[in-house]
Amino acid sequence: MVLFPNALDEPKIGNVAILTVLPILPVAVWVSWYYLADTWTFPRPGGSFLLSCKRGFLMSRFNFFRTRSTAAYFLCCIAAVFSITACVCAPLHAAVVLSYPFNNSADGQNGFAPSAFDSSVLASQAVTKGPGLGKFAVETESVLSTQVLKTGPGTAVTGATAATALSNNWYFSIALTPQSTMDISSIEMDWSRGGTTGTRGWFVRSSQDNYATDLYSNETLNGTAVGLQRVSISLSGFSGIGATEFRVYIYTETTGRYMDFQNVQFNAPSGAPVPEPSTLAIFGLGSLGVAYRARRKAKA
Repeated sequence: MVLFPNALDEPKIGNVAILTVLPILPVAVWVSWYYLADTWTFPRPGGSFLLSCKRGFLMSRFNFFRTRSTAAYFLCCIAAVFSITACVCAPLHAAVVLSYPFNNSADGQNGFAPSAFDSSVLASQAVTKGPGLGKFAVETESVLSTQVLKTGPGTAVTGATAATALSNNWYFSIALTPQSTMDISSIEMDWSRGGTTGTRGWFVRSSQDNYATDLYSNETLNGTAVGLQRVSISLSGFSGIGATEFRVYIYTETTGRYMDFQNVQFNAPSGAPVPEPSTLAIFGLGSLGVAYRARRKAKA
């Protein structure tokens, strides 16, 4: 059964901004403390250092910069810090290619509508129920008080294991068809046991190796507490790939014991439009060079 076969996270520059501002903020407070608090009677830390800087390094009260050289030095230092910080952070960004909340059965597609679909990368997607799977529906989990994708085996097998799931086709799959080729760097999802009774497990495989090896596996024993947990699965060798099917296998011992899933997300290696790290590095180093020259001129 194929459900809705035709149904990015922008780069998170907040980390760059935070890492850039944090080193500058204490300096700004320190300078303001010295230059704007003439009436304070208790000692100001670093007073001798700031006094020496007052001749041309930063600013004096009610004067922005003493010379153009010191202004250039200060601005170039800020540019260099931002560029180098952004260069370090840029590779950490990831773009969302496809995302399924699996928590809204009233979305018009019985809870299977994707919340993010990058049409520049994907031509189509499909959520498929494996032939041996029993329970397969988005509905409310009473213990968690939220909607999830509930999955369960189609038959009861005492002592079920991963091998049992493979032989009985207890899986659901998500098939991604790219416009040409695609790069998938990771899969993220929330998961939980549907209850505390019995051993339960799940694992992920893909069509890239004909479902031969686990990309991820997890097994919890009888009595394990229920609760959604986030997992991130890093993928290797999924660059420049064509149409790919990812299968999530589950196993429990009876048809009334479930594995729950929510917020399944496929990520590309990097987001756009983030400048290439090499460009940022060149800009940062150039800014440092200009700053050094301005500083020497200011001293002269």
